Amino acid sequence: MPPEPVVAAKTGGSVKERLRVDDAVAWSPDGSKVAFRGGDCESVYDSCLSVGDVASGGERTVAAYGGGGLENAGFAVVPSWRGDGGRLAWTAYERGKRALHVVEYDTVSGVRRDVGVAQDREFAYLDESRGVVTGSFKGGSWVMIVDLDGGGRVAFHRGSQPSVQPGK
Repeated sequence: MPPEPVVAAKTGGSVKERLRVDDAVAWSPDGSKVAFRGGDCESVYDSCLSVGDVASGGERTVAAYGGGGLENAGFAVVPSWRGDGGRLAWTAYERGKRALHVVEYDTVSGVRRDVGVAQDREFAYLDESRGVVTGSFKGGSWVMIVDLDGGGRVAFHRGSQPSVQPGK
């Protein structure tokens, strides 16, 4: 895989201006918020994930790695909103401490929890109690259905979540 693209930090300006350089965003279901890598937090941390409020232009850092007194080198990518906007999930990694995994964040309380198992990635919500991830099963990559309440996982389809391909 190619390395993660380097996005130059752009401090100041509106959320709209900063999003012009981001290549991976997730809009909240009601369109009022957007989750994206970087933001104002990049002036403090080496890597971060923010939630921007479209109306006010304000931001909130939801994940931060390195810098600012943190020694946890890593990243947070591929954000995904639950249908009611009450939760946000992303793929996270902390070098030397935690394997690739999925984190779920309660947008009201700020409480976080891990979802699925180590090496799960690319989470997308199905509904309030289930989601799909790309994970390992039987020695290969599978799309797995994850029960968010009980933590169970069921293999759904061999392979990874499909990537967008140009039409022919």
